[in-house]
Order: sequence, then C-alpha cells, then structure tokens
Amino acid sequence: MFHKVIRWDSPDWLKIIGLGLPFVVLGLLLFVMGIFFKPMEAEFGWSRTVTSSGYTAFTVCYGISAVIMGRVLDKYGFRLTFLLAALFTGGAVVLLSLIQTPGQFRVLMMIAGLSAGGCFVGPTTVAQQWFGKSRGHVLGFVTCGFGIGALVFAPLLNHFIELWGWRESYFIIGLYIMISLIISVLIIGRNPDREEAVTSNSSGEQVSSASYGWTLRQVLRSRFFKLVFLAFCLGGISFTLLSVHLVPYALDSGISAGKAATALGIMGGAGIPVRLGIGFLQQRFSWRRLFIAGHIGMAAAVAVTLHLDSVLILYTYAIIFGLSSAVIAPVLPGLLGEAFGMSSLGSIIGICLAGSLITGGILGPLLGGISYDTTQSYFLALVVALTLLVISVVLLIVAKLPSMPVDEQVKRQ
Repeated sequence: MFHKVIRWDSPDWLKIIGLGLPFVVLGLLLFVMGIFFKPMEAEFGWSRTVTSSGYTAFTVCYGISAVIMGRVLDKYGFRLTFLLAALFTGGAVVLLSLIQTPGQFRVLMMIAGLSAGGCFVGPTTVAQQWFGKSRGHVLGFVTCGFGIGALVFAPLLNHFIELWGWRESYFIIGLYIMISLIISVLIIGRNPDREEAVTSNSSGEQVSSASYGWTLRQVLRSRFFKLVFLAFCLGGISFTLLSVHLVPYALDSGISAGKAATALGIMGGAGIPVRLGIGFLQQRFSWRRLFIAGHIGMAAAVAVTLHLDSVLILYTYAIIFGLSSAVIAPVLPGLLGEAFGMSSLGSIIGICLAGSLITGGILGPLLGGISYDTTQSYFLALVVALTLLVISVVLLIVAKLPSMPVDEQVKRQ
C-alpha cells in the first residue's frame, strides 16, 4: 500500500531510507543493551543496580540531548545533528570495549547519550517538513528502523558475545553506529531549504514549514501539551524498566539467553507491519486515538510479564509490547505536528522525548534494580510500572486537541 503514496521509482525513497538509518541505531541502543548485563556482571561481579545505572546515565543524557539537538535541528538542519551523533554516540560505544570500573562505564554511557537525541528528533521532524500530506506514511516507514534494529541486532549481538566476548561486541556496534550515521548524511544530501520546505495547514493550504505553527512559548503553556508530556513521561518509566531488565528477568526465570535474545528480536519485528501502516491507521483513527491505544497496549504487555515463567509468556509479551511501541514512536511526532504545526516541531519533540527519557532513564532501571536487589524479584517494579501506565491512559483520554486553530495562533504572533 505504501507505493500508492510514494512511487517506488521516486528519488524520495533514498531520503526516506537515509532518515530510517538513525532509527536502526536507536533500536539497537534502546532495546538490545540489556544483553550485555549478564556477561559484564560475571566478569566484574557488579550488582544489577550498578549495571542498570549505566543505562540510566545513557537515557538521561539522551533525553537532555533531545532538547539540545531539537534546537540545533531547527536552526542548522539535520546534517549536524547526525554527524554529532556519529562522533559522540558511536565513539563512546567503541570505547566501552575498554572499561574496567563502574565509573568508566557510566561516563561513556553518558557521552553516548549526549547527541543520540538527534537520531529521533532529526528524522521525525524532517520527514514531516519534507513530505507534507504523506507524513503519516513516511513517519511509519522511517520508524521501522526501531524494529529492524532490535530484530537484527538482538540475536546478532548474543551470537557475537558468545563467539568473541562482550568487549569485542561493543567495539563492533560502535563502529556500525558511526558508519551508518555518516552514510545517512551522505545519501540524504543537503539540508532542505526552509523557504522551499512546505506542509499543509489546517485549511489544507500549502505553506512554508518555517512559518507554520505555534511558538515554543505557546506550546509550553498549552494544557494539551502538558497532559501529553506527563503521560509520555510516565510511560517512559515502564519502557526503560523492561528495555533494561527484560533479558536478566528472563534469565532469572530459567529462560535461555538465546530465547531471551529472540524475544527482543520478536519485539522489534512485530512492530514493523504496524509502522508501515501508520499512515493508513491515522487516517482512520486519528493520531490521538492511536497514541491512547499504544499506551493501553503497553499496559497489557506489562501485565503479561507479572508472572514470567515460560517462553510462551515471554514471546507473548514481546509481541504485545512490540506492537504497542510501534504505534507510539511515529504517532507522538505526528500528534505534536498536527496540534502545533512545524515551525518549532524539532524543539517540541525534543522536549517530550527528554522528559520521557530523563524520567524513565532515572526511575525505570533504578526501580528494577532496587526491586531485584531487595526482594530478588521484579514483581514490585512491574506493579508500579503497570499503575503508571494506567494513569497515562487516563491523562491521554482527558487531553483534547487545542480548540484554537494553528492558523489563528500564527496570526497572533
């Protein structure tokens, strides 16, 4: 169905593929890093809290960088954001192969996160600026990189670690991150001319994306933005909790490392068809309803894991969580673009992502680590995560799109 929106022989496909490569990197960093925990704990004797603190350091800095890279993107374009991510994120992961202490681990994970936010903010903003009415379809295709990253790298990294060890595996994926982001810049080409980039306003008219939309100050004062921001932050706690602790949780439950890695791959692969169909789903159900549905699905996934005692339950969780996260990733930027326009979109997406990642990055891994270290179980952490997701759903249900048209907001600036 996608070819009906963008022709297969269109040169735009090269841009779309280039915008998707950073999401493959994010799928690797956000879904798969837990595979390293057990080998590192075995070598260093670290606790689960110590190993998860490295992921906390990464996600907090990733969140901070989303705001910074959003502003850089709005001012300088995507090329600088991708090159910074290649240098800092890829280089730091390469250096993780040399660590000896928890301090070194945390510092390098912090550096890895310092510009990784550009890998989310850049593609989701540029896709909407470039593709106008087709943005729903393009956002879905671009964010398929999340699933591809998990689907490919989960079993691949498990194989690499078994074959060569965790240090060599860090070195390999660090090089991959650097090379893929540089390739992305090269195949996309120049930054779009902000005077030439167009989108559709609320009346369906084609307007410059540089001038279309609310100011950042107006957005931050909006009740709708505040509710979406809070709901997304609460959902981020559950996301990071399970992203970090799923593999150790499965291993503690008697499931093999190979099957746990396969579950991560299923989690990523299950969402690919959903992302490809996001544009068509959005036309039928709206961005807001899809965002609510994604959070309901995440709550169901967490509920499934309350008693993880078989491979069937693990794979069931992976499918539900993969489908739900596949909805949320492209729908958030689409929802924000629909509500507030394009002129400050990079900054708006960055702020939402930062709030979710910083909140989730601090509380998610910490919640799981403390729960396990004190009770030898993740049950308490999962109950808290489920409760927060229910609250998120309620917040999104009461959140209504701004009643004042974006065009009127532009007139009042």
